Amino acid sequence: MLNEDWKKEYKTGMDRVSPSRESIDNLLNVMTSKASARNISPRTLRRLMPFAACFLLVAALAIPLSKQISGGRSVPLASGTGGQVAAPYVDLSGAAPASEDKFSAATAPASTPSSEISSPATRTSLSPSETASSDKGDYSELYNVMSKLQSKGTVRAYTSAGAESANKAPSAPASDSAASQGYSDTNIQVAGVQESDIVKTDGKYIYSLAGEKLSIVKAENGALAMASQIPISVKDSSGRQSSGAFEMYVSGDRLIVLRNSYEYHIMAAEPESSNDSRVIAPSIWPPRSKSFVSADIYDISDRTSPKLLNSFSQDGSFVSSRMIDGVLYLLSNKGVYGEIVRERPDTFVPQVYCGAEASLISQKDISVGIDPEKSGGSAQYLIVAGIDTSGNGKLVSNKAVLGYGSQIYSSRTNLYVTSYSGITEGSTYTGATKLHRFSLNSGNISLEAEGTVPGSVLNQFSMDEHAGCFRIVTTVYSYTVSVGGTDKSAWSSVSQSRQYNSLYTLDSNLKIKGKIEDLAPGERVYSARFIGDTAYFVTFRQVDPLFAADLSDPANPRILSALKIPGFSQYLHPYSDGLLFGLGHDADADSGKAGYLKLSMFDISDPKNVKELSKLVIDGTYYSEASYNHKAVLADAAKNIIAFPADGKYLIYSYSREQGFKREASISAGSSMKYGYNMRGLYIGDVFYVVSAEGISSYAVKGYSQISKISF
Repeated sequence: MLNEDWKKEYKTGMDRVSPSRESIDNLLNVMTSKASARNISPRTLRRLMPFAACFLLVAALAIPLSKQISGGRSVPLASGTGGQVAAPYVDLSGAAPASEDKFSAATAPASTPSSEISSPATRTSLSPSETASSDKGDYSELYNVMSKLQSKGTVRAYTSAGAESANKAPSAPASDSAASQGYSDTNIQVAGVQESDIVKTDGKYIYSLAGEKLSIVKAENGALAMASQIPISVKDSSGRQSSGAFEMYVSGDRLIVLRNSYEYHIMAAEPESSNDSRVIAPSIWPPRSKSFVSADIYDISDRTSPKLLNSFSQDGSFVSSRMIDGVLYLLSNKGVYGEIVRERPDTFVPQVYCGAEASLISQKDISVGIDPEKSGGSAQYLIVAGIDTSGNGKLVSNKAVLGYGSQIYSSRTNLYVTSYSGITEGSTYTGATKLHRFSLNSGNISLEAEGTVPGSVLNQFSMDEHAGCFRIVTTVYSYTVSVGGTDKSAWSSVSQSRQYNSLYTLDSNLKIKGKIEDLAPGERVYSARFIGDTAYFVTFRQVDPLFAADLSDPANPRILSALKIPGFSQYLHPYSDGLLFGLGHDADADSGKAGYLKLSMFDISDPKNVKELSKLVIDGTYYSEASYNHKAVLADAAKNIIAFPADGKYLIYSYSREQGFKREASISAGSSMKYGYNMRGLYIGDVFYVVSAEGISSYAVKGYSQISKISF
């Protein structure tokens, strides 16, 4: 039975999240009042309680009810012992871990003179007698928090690897900087903030992750020659450890390879004896696994003989990463499963690794944003690390927040991480997004603010930072839960569900400054792009409203125009001054049924009167990785190239106001590439290269006649 103190605390937490909304009095009164005052029989009450409890659990999942939250910031665990949650926020400096020396300038592994070198071995697990270094503070408070979360039967939320999908929003087209350097770059969101991918180039070499190897290929005027290859998939002899690379960065003479690794443990019960003394075979439980993500740093000053310098890892599954001026920011989600032991912090505290050496994240670098007594939050962490990839590599700092991460947006100075949350008003539940802002300074990370906005985020391109203001576009879904019953039956129902879209502007403390709500009821956001003081975003149900919003006054954002055309754009890209490129699907104007791929070019020279200048429906072609992965798109106005994979081919278009879109080439992806998945296009000078899992082909930009080809 819920008591009055719980009710008061819950209402206080609700008012903190949404001061303008009424508390959940009706439901709480039913649950906290005496049976005699409810005018309901005890039998009916017993039937109602599970529904009401489930409702409150969902509503409380990501709402910061704890008194330790102050000023919009999660609280680092205080030093010392005791079972109480830490006091209000005091300090969240980005100081490096106390044991930083463990991660600096580690001895480099001996290099192999062969052009094919060994991939780093899978990290060895620590035995109970080899626990990770625990000289980073007292974890008693964290143990108490994790114990309570586990005992409540936690509800977990996860993000898949590479959760970031389609649309993006840089201040200027990435092609501008690419044209000035003479070769194309990965399609990034923010100038100066690199993103990892399966293919990279530095203008002289092409780096490709395909199959079981990372290939470094020399590319000179279209001629292709293999320089070296690195194995990227490792499995130990027992079959209980595996590791595979999935994306990479190239920074000068450093190659940084990102790997996902797993450790599998089979859990089996001890044999039992029956009454007739016969031994009964043990029951085999499903395997459990531990995951971690790694960054391997190679010296590629000699491309024919890469040398592994260092390897850094952290617990959890990959969320995302960014690189700024040679510093890698790596994010992962770490779940806590199984029994935890107070005397063994490694059973409930996330760890980071240099090679096989493990170190616990310091208690001062772990923040708690929920109260386990009043929340159904998850026993898991979001981990953010800053790694300097110059020299032999060095772990600069790390932070962990009790919770998880989904989508991220990064400027050069701030990293924003989202997770699913919720807001409750009376018996109405509204999905919401919780935000954390970390400041970034040459690898030093500091958790600065947290906040909440209604609605869910499509992807990283639904967010943007400009002139000290954070802007975000969401799709809001809400519903009302009704409970009731008689002596003989009890019921619950969901009604009055609504879906609409909103735009919010927030200050540096992630407090809402301005908003536009209730846009395009019944539709959801399909793409977004922020360009300076203007936001462009697409919603869809039957037709495609392309909204343009003026954000020059963050406290008073306003819609300037809404262009309605058949179909929808899943990706938006500023092509050149006054032009916005859209890639999506055509659709039936009456039924809304999606059709074939569609290219659109919008005139945004006057945001109050956005026009579709040209469109092209690619008959017979439906699937493209570019629809959900912006890295598969190459859009470069200086070279007049719009290129992407689609249905087993790599398609290259040009655009002019006079002729619209013109197909310049259609290149087969190869027999093993039915859908053109994991294909990339790039240019170096006047040569275009198409990279697939099978190899690399080169073409003259004029006419796209083939020059050379190399197989992996």
